[in-house]
Amino acid sequence: MTKAGIMEEMISDAFNIGNEELEEEAELEVNKIMDEILTSGPSVSTTNPLGTEQVEVEEKEDDSELLSRLNALKS
Repeated sequence: MTKAGIMEEMISDAFNIGNEELEEEAELEVNKIMDEILTSGPSVSTTNPLGTEQVEVEEKEDDSELLSRLNALKS
């Protein structure tokens, strides 16, 4: 019984060692691929897209229209 327990523990330890090495290798490979993707991809623009300015103008026009309608209702 003790012998079987020792053998099971040794086998378990052997599998754990192999898994740790595989996990480290996999993590290194994933990091390498992510670095390649991030460095070779297109750069992100920090300027606003053209559509954003148009939306802001429309919102201001909508606000002024609503204010004029509100003032008309008040009088």
